[in-house]
Formats: sequence, C-alpha cells, structure tokens
Amino acid sequence: MTNQSSKERPTWRMTTKAMAAGLLVAVMAAYLILVGQTAQAATTFTVNLPGDTHDADLGDGLCDVNLFGSGQQCTLRAAIEQANATPGADVINFNIPDDFGAGVKTINVGSTGNGGLTPITDQVTINGYSQPGASPNTVARGTNANLLIELNGADAGSGDGLSIDAGGSGSLIKGLVINRFSNQGIDVSSPSDAQTNVKIEGNFVGTDPTGMAALPNRGDGIEMDASNSVVGGSTPAKRNLISGNDVDGLSVSVAKDVRVEGNLVGTEADGVGALGNGFNGVDVCCSVGASILRNSIYSNDQLGIDLGVDGRTPNDLGDADTGANALQNFPVLSSAKTVSGKTTIKGKLNSRSNAGYLIQFFSNPSGDEGKMFIGQKSVTTDDSGNASFTFTPSSVVKVGQTITATATKDSNSNTSEFSAPRTVASS
Repeated sequence: MTNQSSKERPTWRMTTKAMAAGLLVAVMAAYLILVGQTAQAATTFTVNLPGDTHDADLGDGLCDVNLFGSGQQCTLRAAIEQANATPGADVINFNIPDDFGAGVKTINVGSTGNGGLTPITDQVTINGYSQPGASPNTVARGTNANLLIELNGADAGSGDGLSIDAGGSGSLIKGLVINRFSNQGIDVSSPSDAQTNVKIEGNFVGTDPTGMAALPNRGDGIEMDASNSVVGGSTPAKRNLISGNDVDGLSVSVAKDVRVEGNLVGTEADGVGALGNGFNGVDVCCSVGASILRNSIYSNDQLGIDLGVDGRTPNDLGDADTGANALQNFPVLSSAKTVSGKTTIKGKLNSRSNAGYLIQFFSNPSGDEGKMFIGQKSVTTDDSGNASFTFTPSSVVKVGQTITATATKDSNSNTSEFSAPRTVASS
C-alpha cells in the first residue's frame, strides 16, 4: 500500500467537496426549473356544486368554497376565480352529482347576492360536456347535443353571462346553456385588439336546455371582439345554437379575422322551427375579415347578416366602398328553376377585379336569409370585376322556396350580406 502524503489528502477532499457542491447546485437548479414549470402547467378544477359561492381562499390553488367542510366544494364562480389566479391554461370541468336533482344542473347566477360571474382574465377551457351524461351534436342538420349545465342569469343583475376580458386569449367555452342574462350571453371583449384566439363551440345561447323554447338574453347572444377567433366550426360537434335573444344573435364589433361557421342562428334545435333573435342574425359593426360560412340563419326579426348595423347595404359598382367587411358586394341571382328533378341557379357577382370569391347558396321556405346551406362555387372576376355563375345543388329545391347567396373574398375572408331572394320557378 502506498501512503498518501499529507499534502495530497486535503486536495482530494477539496476536489470531492467541490464536486458534491456542484452536484447539489445542479440538482437545486433542476428542481427550481421543475417547480417553475409546474407552476405554469394547466390546472383542472372540477365544479361539483350548482351553487354560486365565492372561493374561500384564492391563495391555496384549490377550488373550495368551504375550507371546513369535507373535500373540495367547488362552484363555477369559485372555479373561474381560481383559474384567474392560477398561471397556465386551466380547465374547468363539471361533475355535479344527481343529489342536486337528475338531468340538467342549473346554476342560478346571482342567487346568493353575488351578481354576475367573475370575468375570465386568464386562459381557460370551460367544458360543459364533461358533466356525466352530456354529449355533443352528431347530426348534419340541427343539433342533438345533450347539454346538462345551464347558466340562468335571471338573478344576476346587470351584466353578461360569461365575460372574457383581457388576458383570456386562447380560451374555449363549450357545452353550456346560457340564458336570461340582462346583457350578452357571452361577451368576449378586447380593448386595443389585445385578445385573440377565443373559441365558442357547441353551446345553446338564448334557449332552454332542449333548444326548442326561447329564454332570451336581453342583449346579444354572443359578442365576439377577439381577433383570430371562431364561433362554431367545421364539424357538427362545434355547432352553436344562438336563438331567441332580444338583440342580435351574434355581433362582431372590433375584432379582425373572426370565423362564424356551421351555427344555427334563429332556429330551434331541430334546425326546422323558427326561434329568431330580436334584431339581426349576425351583425358586423366595424370589423373586417369576418367570414360567415355554412350557417343556418333564419327567422331573425331584421337581416340575416348586416354589415355596418344600418340595414341592407346596396352594392356599388367595382366594390370600392369601405366599412364593415369592406361592405363586400353580394351576388345578384337572375334565375332559380327546378325542372325535371334538377335545380339550376344563375347569377352574377360584381366586385373587385381579378379576384377570387366563394359563393355560398342557401334555400328558405320563404324570406331573404339563409336557412339551409345547399352548396358553394368558386368564381374569379374579370378585368371589369364581373363573374357570372351557374350552380346546381346536389339536392333539389322545391318550387316556391327562395334561394339566397353570399360572397366571401378569398384574400381577406370578408363575407357579404345575403343577396336578394330569388323564388324557385318551374319554368
């Protein structure tokens, strides 16, 4: 055995201590990073009470209205408060037991004297379809969604049903029945265009849980003012029913690039019966890039689509005017005939020159809105801004019904108002 000198031992010990210290620092750094990541991760809060009580302690990260009770007692109001206080993209689910009654669980907002719900100020998904037994729509026409979470605003005082304020970018609201609020059912506000990417999917706004009777919100059904947002979507499960509200079904005021797609606006849940909104189906006040596609818009008291909220906007030659959705010109239908089991629609669009447009066609029992989407055709205008078209839908349209159409510009997604109706003739 070789003995180490007295000089070597301290050096070895110092090296070992240094390595240990370095390892400890590395472990602590990794721990701090992990803690930081965990603090920003999504948190799920589960509503298990239909009440309307505030959260007991916003600092504990738990949705609980009674710290002295057994387990966590979570209301929707408390869940929103905790989601606002907790960093990250949080989720609010529902699991309200049948102890509070079978079937639809109604949350009577304001019933305990707290007024309207706390505005949403951080990204959150509120998922009414998480309530056991709830299910989204699966049918092509109308909606068979089974919604089991209802927000009743009769006692909420002034204000909106759900309000998404600055900080709520990226939020998703789905699977809720929202009715009887004194203002908007859902209000997505965005001062200085700061809010984006909000999605509203699969809700009933302005009706009872069956979707067959009006329980109106006294303002708009939905006010959407977050840019790059979507109301509805391309699949049946995302279809909203927006009917029976006292003002507009849906209003887009200041947001850019909002897509309104595949919704029922002014019909009953079956997509057949009339349950109109008190003013327009969809209005675009001051925005651009609002695409309004493949919706069923019917029986609203004023226009199906209103650009500028000033009544029907006439076409202008060359479409050089400005305003909401650049006041996009609508198509002009020259004929609609059903002969020998085949419907043929002819018309013309005058708009900007050498530009592409999507023409969508709709049938109606009567009137000038767009109850049933029957197909679409892409056109390109010539040097004079004109494009003629002939379209044959896959399904025959009965004689006596009316046909309407919209135009949406490819380059900026501006959708027009509905065209004047053309009654289907037999010859």
